[in-house]
Amino acid sequence: MHQFFQRKLHLKHALAVILSVIFLDQVTKYLARFFLEPAHSVSILGNFFRLTYVENPGIAFGVRINNKVMFTFLSIIAVIVIFYYLIKLKEHWLLRFSFAIILGGAFGNLIDRFIHGRVVDFFDFDFFNSAKPFKNGYGRSKGFVYEGGIRIPMITSWPNHIKAGSTTDHISAFYDLLPTICDITGIETPKDIDGISFKPTLLNQSQQKHDHLYWEFPSYKGQQAVRMNKWKGIRKNIFEKNMNIGKLFLGFFFQ
Repeated sequence: MHQFFQRKLHLKHALAVILSVIFLDQVTKYLARFFLEPAHSVSILGNFFRLTYVENPGIAFGVRINNKVMFTFLSIIAVIVIFYYLIKLKEHWLLRFSFAIILGGAFGNLIDRFIHGRVVDFFDFDFFNSAKPFKNGYGRSKGFVYEGGIRIPMITSWPNHIKAGSTTDHISAFYDLLPTICDITGIETPKDIDGISFKPTLLNQSQQKHDHLYWEFPSYKGQQAVRMNKWKGIRKNIFEKNMNIGKLFLGFFFQ
């Protein structure tokens, strides 16, 4: 077993793996654009495995960086780091093979961003009902602005500061993380941002709240959602020139 993991994968073979992954990446994405984009989602194994057409203009978890130069720079840096480890791990064929696959996928995504401005995804697995207690399934979960698609729990640990076993119903957004980290570390929070530090919530203190929360997602013909207090409005099919609020909810356990 030890000898199996210590086998070597020559660099030329690793490069062949990278080129193969890039080729498969671009061919399958072309087919996804041609066959899946009109249908959006096709069931393969019920709701467990679907082919769902999604265009992601951001990075991991759909996080967007408006500065395209910085976005491209960060993407290239990531590729360089992966390539560095690909070369360094010459004594471990399995790790080098794994990094070659990752690097091929990274190059494929770079090609997508340079040509189309966004990355195409289409594998959609549902291993468990992650949307509970909200409605799940296509149209209500990942990629959509219903609660099942955007709401996630958060677990924090801060010994001697956060009381063990404590909970809160405070609702925050991803853009609240930056001011929170700045607040905790004593770094000046950048100006002109939408985020609000939730450090007071962590310390069981009085917490400033958002007067509203806003989401938008370009896939599935364009979506927007706004939450104000216990009300939430959803607009869909924006790219088809629909500017009407299609859904208006009071409370969230009915989405």
